[in-house]
Amino acid sequence: RVYQRGEYVFRQNYPAAVLYIVSSGELEILLEKEGREPVMLDKLIPGRYFGEVGLFQELHRTACVRAVVESELLAISQQDFLNIMNLSPRTGAKILLELNKRLSDMVVRTNERLREQGHAQP
Repeated sequence: RVYQRGEYVFRQNYPAAVLYIVSSGELEILLEKEGREPVMLDKLIPGRYFGEVGLFQELHRTACVRAVVESELLAISQQDFLNIMNLSPRTGAKILLELNKRLSDMVVRTNERLREQGHAQP
């Protein structure tokens, strides 16, 4: 699907059920707080993906994603992912390995930030 400049892919608290892959364009991840300007957390360019937690858990989105310029995204639903796993276990395993690496990196970075702020033991 193509999203136009300024169009939201999703907003905070929307149900999370789809992994998105950026095919073209540029998007931004925003954190919105009532009564304040949104805070940009990250930029997404072609090849990046987001929303992976929605493949494994029925949670709500913790941030918004909005197109900075016209952007094309590929979407993989939980059912699509299960179909990939059944049809091509090797491809499914590669996807799972990549997701695992990303989530592991996020945990390591979060732990480092907490240590730097004095919230965690070394």
